[in-house]
Amino acid sequence: MDWKNFGLSALAVYAVMLGAGTLISWISTFFQCKKTSVGDHFKQGSIYAAAPTVVYALGRYFEFIRTPFVNVTKGYFPEVADIIGLGWLMVFSLALPATIWNIHQSEKAVCVPDVNEMALFKTKMLAELQIKEEEKAANAAKKP
Repeated sequence: MDWKNFGLSALAVYAVMLGAGTLISWISTFFQCKKTSVGDHFKQGSIYAAAPTVVYALGRYFEFIRTPFVNVTKGYFPEVADIIGLGWLMVFSLALPATIWNIHQSEKAVCVPDVNEMALFKTKMLAELQIKEEEKAANAAKKP
């Protein structure tokens, strides 16, 4: 086995999955609560990338793990069956559950309001309540 090629390909898989995980984390928190945190997104992306990279390395090293996935794709794509088989192995084993976990953990880490946001929310709600009560009192005074 060419260990240099093995290491570089595992590093490339990790880099791609890190970028995808960081992007998924950023998108989920942006659309959920309009907040972002570069550090939290990078952390969640790196955790997200670790599991599929380990599965890739195991699947590439051990033939008995890779063979069922490669055999399925040989009939359709014989020249790239190894690559597609490893891709299916990564997706079905950990990439899909890791995506759900990534979104959940990212929203939990980033979208929780801090003390200042809670105080601002309370002030805003009390001001709106005061306006509604004044309108209600003004409308009650107009009725005979």
